[in-house]
Amino acid sequence: MALEEKVKDIITFCPHYYDIINTSFSEDDIITKKLIQEFCEDIFNISSNNMGTVNRLRVLDLVMYEYVLKKDFYRFAKDYFQSNANNIDVTYDNLLYSLVEVFKLFTFENAKENEEESNETRWL
Repeated sequence: MALEEKVKDIITFCPHYYDIINTSFSEDDIITKKLIQEFCEDIFNISSNNMGTVNRLRVLDLVMYEYVLKKDFYRFAKDYFQSNANNIDVTYDNLLYSLVEVFKLFTFENAKENEEESNETRWL
């Protein structure tokens, strides 16, 4: 597949690609640097001919976009990675997929908080 065609596929399946790779972050932010690097490597190595990998591209795009755009998720993920630093090595290629799991945890925690707030206001 020609590079031009590959880039077209990436933009189709990862609409936030340019927002993600052009995000500003501190040079000291090793985690964000590594996540963006892994994101770029992964999406250029995934075949867009398989629906499973296309779905994986879309998930990675969404999670990375939330990470670079939403400060509350960014802080949650940074806190998670820093508190679990002994279990996570930023030199390994699994950091991006760990972020997907952190995003699931983040959305679960937010849903739980929203439900608790909803229950509290019903009794008022």
